Amino acid sequence: MAQLKESSSKFWNLDNFDGRFKTECGHIYTLLGRFFRVHKSMMVLMTLQYVLRKIIFKSDLPLTITYGESQGFSPKVDFILFVFHCVATFTVLHVIVGFDGLFFYFIGHILSEVKMLQSAFKIVQFKDNDLVISIKHHQFVLSYIHSMNQVYSNLLLHQHVSCLFGICFGLFLLSEDGMPPDLSHMCKYIPYILSFTVQTFTFCVIGSLIISWTSEIADAIFYNGWDKSEAYGYKHEKIFAINRAQVATKLTLGGFGKLDLISFTLVVKNAYSFFTFINTIQDE
Repeated sequence: MAQLKESSSKFWNLDNFDGRFKTECGHIYTLLGRFFRVHKSMMVLMTLQYVLRKIIFKSDLPLTITYGESQGFSPKVDFILFVFHCVATFTVLHVIVGFDGLFFYFIGHILSEVKMLQSAFKIVQFKDNDLVISIKHHQFVLSYIHSMNQVYSNLLLHQHVSCLFGICFGLFLLSEDGMPPDLSHMCKYIPYILSFTVQTFTFCVIGSLIISWTSEIADAIFYNGWDKSEAYGYKHEKIFAINRAQVATKLTLGGFGKLDLISFTLVVKNAYSFFTFINTIQDE
C-alpha cells in the first residue's frame, strides 16, 4: 500500500492539457468525497445503534454477547462485557472506515486518470509529443490498477465473504421469532443488514466502473476524427493503445471472480437462498 501511495504521485494533475480536465474530472473527487462522508456517517450510526442496543431496546446484553445466552450475568460482569463490547465495536468501525477510506482514495485517482485519458485521446491535433505521453501514461495507469489488485484482491474476497455472512446473520436474527418481524426486530436488524448490503454494492459498482471506463479508452482512440489528416499521426502507437485497452482491466476477488455488479447479484441470491432456507425450517 505504501508503494501504491508513492506511485500515485505520478498521476496527472487536473491542470494538464491546458486545464481542460478540471471541469470534466474534478467532480469525481467531489462526488467520491461526499459519498464517503455519507458512507462513514451510515457506519457510525449503525455502530451506535448496535452498541446502544442495551439502552435503546432494554436488552440485557449487547447483540454479540446475548445470542445463545439465557441465564444472564451479574451487573458487574454485565457492565464489563458491555464496555468491552463498545471498545471492540468502535475499534472495528475505525478499521473498516480506514480500509474503505484508503480504497476510495486510490479509486478516486484511478477513475479520474481514466477519464483524463479518455479526454486526452479524443484530441485530434496533439501538441509536440502529447500523444506519446498519453500512451505511456495509459500503460502506467493499467499497471497501477494491476498492482492495486495484487494488494487488495484477497482483502476484497474477505470483505465480500464477511458482508455475505453479515447479511445472512442479520436475516437470521430478523426472522428468528417468526415472520413478519415486529417493529423491534426491524429497528434492530434492518440497519445492520442494509449497511452490509450498501457496502457490498458500493465496492461492486466501483469494480464495474473500472472495467467499463478502461474499456472505453479504445473507443476514445478509434472514434477520433479520422476525416482530418491530423488524426493519422502516430498510427502505430494508437493501434498498440487500442489493443491494450481492449483487454478489460479489473479488480478480482482473490482470483475467484471479478469485482463487479454480477458478484453483487451472487451475494443477493445467496442471501435470499439462506433466508428462504431458514424460513422453511422454521415453518416445519
